[in-house]
Amino acid sequence: MGFISWLVIAAIFMLAEFGSGAFYFFAVGVACLYPAYAAYLDASVGTQLLVLISGALVHALIVMSLRKIRAKTSPPPVPDDIGKRVEVIIWQDECTARVRYLDRDWQADKLDASMPDASFGIIKEVRGNRLLISTEETV
Repeated sequence: MGFISWLVIAAIFMLAEFGSGAFYFFAVGVACLYPAYAAYLDASVGTQLLVLISGALVHALIVMSLRKIRAKTSPPPVPDDIGKRVEVIIWQDECTARVRYLDRDWQADKLDASMPDASFGIIKEVRGNRLLISTEETV
């Protein structure tokens, strides 16, 4: 493959990152720059592929380690958070909202789709890193 081909592939992967948000596509896109450089130096296709695989593995390991570090610094809410009030920043669709809780933004889902949209919610359940909220006051 040629220098320009690798650059085009790298650009496609980097642009695909906008759709995923997980940084793996970006890591592969950056890794495609290494075989582009190898092609520029007239390396064989086998060498280019070896450089690509090596670069992709290194960048994937970097992304995984950064995600682990981020997971350690931002613990998910604990069951003690049930019943606490959250501020709704924006409703993204009929049942999903971005909320502010403990000075951080969280994704939240309505407990029931028939509940009205509100500017606040009450945490009813924690599912992974998402909050399940009620938008109606409990009596």
